[in-house]
Amino acid sequence: MSTQVKPAVTPDRILQTMWGYAPPIILATAAHHRIFDALAQGPKTAAEAAHLTGTSERGIRPVLNALVGLQFLIKADQNRYALTPDSAAFLVSGQPGYMGEMLHHMVEGLVPRWLHLPEVVKSGRPAPRESTAEDFFETLVVGLFAMNYPAAQAVGKELAGRKPLKILDIAAGAAVWGIGIAEQTPGSTVTAVDTPKVLEVAKRFAAEHHMAGRFSYITGDMHDVDFGTGYDVAILGHIVHGEGEKASRSLLKKVAAALAPGGKIAIAEFLVNAERTGPPMPLFFAINMLVNTEQGDTYSFEEISQWLAETGFTNPRRIDPGGPGSVIVAQKA
Repeated sequence: MSTQVKPAVTPDRILQTMWGYAPPIILATAAHHRIFDALAQGPKTAAEAAHLTGTSERGIRPVLNALVGLQFLIKADQNRYALTPDSAAFLVSGQPGYMGEMLHHMVEGLVPRWLHLPEVVKSGRPAPRESTAEDFFETLVVGLFAMNYPAAQAVGKELAGRKPLKILDIAAGAAVWGIGIAEQTPGSTVTAVDTPKVLEVAKRFAAEHHMAGRFSYITGDMHDVDFGTGYDVAILGHIVHGEGEKASRSLLKKVAAALAPGGKIAIAEFLVNAERTGPPMPLFFAINMLVNTEQGDTYSFEEISQWLAETGFTNPRRIDPGGPGSVIVAQKA
């Protein structure tokens, strides 16, 4: 009789995970030194790339090789490095989808706070913050625009109507959701709600997208200000995860009061499954909320749908426009 040999247990996955911090730091470093910009001019040797970026050849060569290993660059021949299509689209500054600002935020803003995770887990309180929340978001929302703009455009197509929409963009940030949705229905107007410094960023992006005349602004905390009434669409663009369940339920009631009958709410979120076993990114983001907020978390479609039903919304549906996030759309009864 043959005996079944069990595969040996190895530490390979643990070792791979231990080096998981390396790729984002390598990408952020390459973006910081404009390495992708240099290669956008055509394939370059390490020496040529070092000259163009003002770095050392010894320093840039292993970074270039690592980027090849991570499939963000290719070797055009034995000595010259070139961009991949996704690097050309998202890692060259000036491109509409540029994500370099988001990489800097991850490495410089989030990683240092995650190092406090052992103490955070023990206390249940977020890591200490040196900057104010407004200053934090003033910087963050710039990086978020490129990440969320394609999804906002896709949601806008789903919500597009035959008449202009009156849109409420709550905690608008750089106004990416308001801009992306309003662009899909000509003549639509947006009321953006946020703190003073962040609204200055929203005004800049609205002007860059030739929509300054279609925007109005409400300055202040979303929980305290008067939204007004009669909106066709209200947007909570990645807001719920930072607020937590209690505050989010209260906010949904306020949104319902601001919508016209039959108006729609769009909630963009990183959704976990009902069992909270995946996908990995929303599970990681729940820990990010533990590190950075008092009550924040990630939630499932089923949980948020229940909150919506209790607040007077019907027919919740999920839109997956691509990328790590989803959007829940429901209608006010």
